[in-house]
Order: sequence, then C-alpha cells, then structure tokens
Amino acid sequence: MKVDTLIKMITILPKTREGAINSTTIRDEFYSYVMTKDSLTDGSKNKHIRQQITDLFDLGILGIVPYNPPNKPVVKGKADKSARYEKYYLLQTELLKYFMDSKVALNVILSKNVMGTLGDVYDAKNVLSTAENVPKNQRDLALLSRIRIVPDGIARDYADVKPHVLAPILSAIEHGHRVALAYRTSQGQLVDDGPDSEGRAVLGLVAKDGTLYLINCKGFSDTPTHIPLHRVTSAIEIGHRTFERTDIVLDDYLSKQHQLAHVKQGEDSPIHMVLKVSKEAKFHFDERPICGVDGSVQVISEDVDQDGRYTLDVTVPYTVQLPPFLWSHAGWVEVISPPNLRKFVGEHLLAAAEQYR
Repeated sequence: MKVDTLIKMITILPKTREGAINSTTIRDEFYSYVMTKDSLTDGSKNKHIRQQITDLFDLGILGIVPYNPPNKPVVKGKADKSARYEKYYLLQTELLKYFMDSKVALNVILSKNVMGTLGDVYDAKNVLSTAENVPKNQRDLALLSRIRIVPDGIARDYADVKPHVLAPILSAIEHGHRVALAYRTSQGQLVDDGPDSEGRAVLGLVAKDGTLYLINCKGFSDTPTHIPLHRVTSAIEIGHRTFERTDIVLDDYLSKQHQLAHVKQGEDSPIHMVLKVSKEAKFHFDERPICGVDGSVQVISEDVDQDGRYTLDVTVPYTVQLPPFLWSHAGWVEVISPPNLRKFVGEHLLAAAEQYR
C-alpha cells in the first residue's frame, strides 16, 4: 500500500466500532479527493477499495463489524454478498503499534512522569504500555536501561487528578470551549462557578511537581490564574466557543510567572538578594545558579570573608518558594539583604529550632 493511500484511508476510517462505515461510504469519501474519479467506473472504484481494505486488514489495523441480518435464509448455490455490507473502523492500539518505532517508544517511556499524570484519560496508559512493548534496537535498549528521569526533592506521589475532571478540560482544549469548575482553595474554601455560568477560558495545562495546573481566565481582560487540578471536584465543558486571548502566549506567561511560583503578597518584587554561602554549600550554586531577572546574573565572590564564606548576589522575584529554598540550606546560607527577607527567614528558622529543644 502506498503511503499517501494509507494516510488517506486512515483519515477516512472512523476510530471506534460504533462509528464503523461500509465500503461504499469509504469509496465515496476516498474518490471525492481524486481528480480522475470521473474517468473510473464504479466497478474499478469498488475493486480498488476492496484491495485497500484487504491490505489494511493484513496490516492488522482494520476492525470489521460483520453484517448479520436477522432471520435471513441461506440460499444454497447463491453467492454470499454480505461482505459488501460489512463495516470497518481503525484499531487505534494496533495503528499506534504500526507507527511507533523504537525511537518514538524511547521518548514516550522517558516521559512517563507526564504520561502518569494523565492517567487513563486520552488512553495515556495504553500509549505507555504500547511503547514499552515495541521491539527496540540495541542502542535504545541500552539507553532505556541506563536513563532515568526523577523529580527533585523527596519522593512524593502524584497529586490525585480525577479522570472525570481532566477529561472535560482536555475536550474543551480540543474543541475551543470553556469550562465551569468547582474547586477548593488551599485553605479549604469552596469556589463553584455553577453550571449556568459563562465559565472559564482554558489557556493551558502545565505539569509541575507531580500535578497539573489549569491556566485559565474568566474574562478577556482578566489576569489569568492557575488552579491545581487535584483541588477541582467537578469540571463541566460548556458548549459555546471560548474567547481568544491573543495577548497571552503560554510559554511567555510561564516565564513571567516564574514557572508558576506565586510572588509573595505584600512584598516588593523583584529584590536584590545578598547571601553568605559556606564552602560546603557553594557547589549547589555553582552547578545550578539562581536565575536572575531584569538582566541580573548570579555573581559569587572569588574570595571568602573572615568567616570563610562566599558572597552571592542576584536580583530575583520574591516568590512564596524563595524562603523554603533558603531554609533548606539551614546554617550553610545566611541572608544578608534585603532586611525583610532576612527577618522572615530568620524568624521561621528560630521557630523551627525551638521545636527541637
């Protein structure tokens, strides 16, 4: 089978058994794209389509719904014409296997953390299972046996994103619709858009730290918000079309939001931060420098002070994740400025120390 014919047949054939179509429908759809169709007889067209159906069946990617009319008597010696009434559809799993080569499978398996977040929705588990069973060459087998991608920090389970929440959101993205949500804030307060609301525009989904965040907004001029989907209790796809936020590019938004790290309310941001870093902790900042903003680049002094510590300075956003990052370095890092950050970090370290007295 020629590649262009295969692609055309895949485009025409339904993806479910319930939507299966007969060879006549396939023929009409197929030849609606062919410039020379008027010069071909129906017999030639039928013969060609029957051959394509046979080829697809031999490839193992075609499903058949037999024609079984009720109470039809079998007439001896009469040709069985039931095949013309058979209906056909694509076997998606087998089609996936047909097109998934070793390199595609390698990339799918290495991205299994994202696939795991999607769960059963959009057949993600089946895609991963197919990738794991695709025959692989020696190079890809070697890479798979030696490469692992793990999250930062301590081991934690994925947040529990329910399929009945994720499915309508993915469908809304696909069809350009809005969604109405009911969810709880981190303080446990219920927010319910209600089924009769105008809903929210879905600007994107972002996987981070084991969960999925819904980037959304209610109005054309509203500031977008991001909601962790494990806090959403219900999501309803609203049929009418969403509005386009041409002023928002997802990648630019994520960069401006510091990869979804909230800027701390009530504090100036960005800030010029100066730290004293011990020799034991310096490698953390050498190997993975703190990302500056407004053109700022992390700078670490070449020489140590009288206490044997290096001076680090960089301009950063004051996000809610900045103090926990500094706490994680305990006594190996001291905040020198700004004063409000030094005070906040110090007070909580002292409070933590009191719990261990």
